[in-house]
Amino acid sequence: MPIRDWYRGADYLRHEPLLVGLPERPRLLRAAAHPGSRVLDVGCLGGALLEPVAQDCHVVGLDVIPDALQHAKARGLHPVLADASGGLPFRDHSFDLVHAGEVLEHLFDPLALLQELRRVTRPGGRVVGTVPNVANLGDRLRLLAGRAPTVLGLHPDAPAGDHIRAFTVRRLRQLAAEAGFEAPPQQRPIVTGGPWPLRLIEARRASWADLIWFELERG
Repeated sequence: MPIRDWYRGADYLRHEPLLVGLPERPRLLRAAAHPGSRVLDVGCLGGALLEPVAQDCHVVGLDVIPDALQHAKARGLHPVLADASGGLPFRDHSFDLVHAGEVLEHLFDPLALLQELRRVTRPGGRVVGTVPNVANLGDRLRLLAGRAPTVLGLHPDAPAGDHIRAFTVRRLRQLAAEAGFEAPPQQRPIVTGGPWPLRLIEARRASWADLIWFELERG
């Protein structure tokens, strides 16, 4: 089944409030985007995450779901319908900032996309995004108990989505190097929930958190 048909058959937009509801991520995005920048949001869904950024920047929203792009356009993004797993329809060095939030884990070849993100980013620009951390503390305990990790879903409507690739702090560092980024990524923890003692611990290190926020500079 083509990826576009896979997502059209799912209520994938229901994930968007969960993404926006994490205060760390909107704050990090606003800090990364300078006024007047050209910004690309890969896998933008309905554009809610980049809506505040679109007030001061030219934001292009790319997604494979036509209905999602209608929402993104209404929020001030410039919509582009395309499948990120097949290459990006932009020239080299087109953007100052590229955002890929919860995208790499959905692809059979995340390295190819990360190489594309680097290609379309101008020298001195940045690639930022998030990936679920399969080694978060909660899932480490679940594996010890013989249970599947929550970050690996089965289909688009599953609680964790249909993740087909697993990431850790170390794997993300290796992938960035293979994609051609000279410096290792800056990585920060994003905690999504759970008992408050566990949240306090996970917030101390990216390798323990539910999500890993990464920043890569294009040399």
